Amino acid sequence: MALYCELCGTRTDGAERLGVYCPGEYCGTDLRAGADAGVRAWCEPERRFGIAGGTVLVDLLVCNAGPRATGFHLEPVEPVRGRLDFDRRSAEAPLASGATRRVELRYTVPLDLAGPGLDIASRFGVPGADTVGQAQGALPSRFGVALRVAATSAHQGAACAAFAVDVPGQLDVDLDRGNGRGRGGGGNGGGRPSPGLPPSTGRPQRPGRPDGRTGGGCGPLLIAVLVALVAVLVAVVVVLGLGRSGDTATAGPGTGAGPALLSPPPIAPTSPAGGRPGTGGNSGGGGKVKPSTGTSAKPSSTSTRPSPPPTTSVTTPPRTVAVPALAGLDRTTAEAELNGLGLRSTTTVVAIGRVPARQVLGSEPSAGTEVPVGGTVVLRVSDGRAPVPAVAGRTRGDAEQVLRDLDFTKVTSSATPDRDHPVGQALRTDPAAGTVVPLDSPITLWFVAAPDIR
Repeated sequence: MALYCELCGTRTDGAERLGVYCPGEYCGTDLRAGADAGVRAWCEPERRFGIAGGTVLVDLLVCNAGPRATGFHLEPVEPVRGRLDFDRRSAEAPLASGATRRVELRYTVPLDLAGPGLDIASRFGVPGADTVGQAQGALPSRFGVALRVAATSAHQGAACAAFAVDVPGQLDVDLDRGNGRGRGGGGNGGGRPSPGLPPSTGRPQRPGRPDGRTGGGCGPLLIAVLVALVAVLVAVVVVLGLGRSGDTATAGPGTGAGPALLSPPPIAPTSPAGGRPGTGGNSGGGGKVKPSTGTSAKPSSTSTRPSPPPTTSVTTPPRTVAVPALAGLDRTTAEAELNGLGLRSTTTVVAIGRVPARQVLGSEPSAGTEVPVGGTVVLRVSDGRAPVPAVAGRTRGDAEQVLRDLDFTKVTSSATPDRDHPVGQALRTDPAAGTVVPLDSPITLWFVAAPDIR
């Protein structure tokens, strides 16, 4: 096996993925192809979270690092647990040399979460999840997929890319545990149900779960429903309480609401002559005195107004947009597209080789991810450099062709005497093999000169 990868320059001895594929980032080429290696492949993202029976989307990016246009044939390295779908015709369409193609992969997680001990994605090198989730003895499951991407043209090699889907462990939630009273028939004979809530009739049992526990996604849903009902009840009680206290505080004198003001004052008794007591009669002819009533007073002009209901602030979630597919675009075009969506961008330069300078390789977050407007997207951009390939042992013509096929534009050849190697054999390069240099850097190829016969 080669000491360095012919495409990316990564040191490969003892670090090959699955024993034959380059461990370099954005590479994964089949090292057995040697100088014919011309395919790179990687997945974005290489790790997803999912649920049993759910579908996740992963982008497979394929870079044609060979000298000719070619299509690609995709095949799983091992049988896939679950379902994997992709557009095979788009993958097999010809791709120009130096171009990158994005193939959408749709993976459906199987319902049976009893996965293998170590999936192929983990063996390929996909890192494990930071927190997959484990509750009440439920273990997480991981499902891996590795795809071999082979060029349909002869002598252009192949590559391998992998991704993993982590399924968190099932969370069991027992709502009645430790609460045997007041839930409709539990504990000491039951009590009254909570206001506004129907009495509990017992938890339905799932098929195959005789203990009656609700598991998986039902527990969090029930908790969310109960919390929402309690919040509504609390809000109603607060509103009614504030309205009642407001009405009591605004009632006052002159409103006619008090019982003392509604009772008329007592009528004074009259004398036999019809006059008031102590007046000695009525000079007006003995008519009756009209009693005064409490209703003769003018009502107060102050009117009561109902207390306004308390205002509830509603937090509007931030608007989000999906990150567009940017792989294969130049840096300026990708930044303009992000700015048009209200997103900011930063750049990370990557030395990948056989890719033009300033071409976008991918983004973080990956394409299709929803991010808040105003968020930042990191662009991974090629710097237009490549590692010098190892050509020692080839003929002079073959070595020069390999360098030019990798787009090195300034290659010169120099002869040097050597008795231990045949005439015309390439000995070394300057800079040395594996050195990452710009594609327009001068490279000197040293080969064995013909003997000087005199």
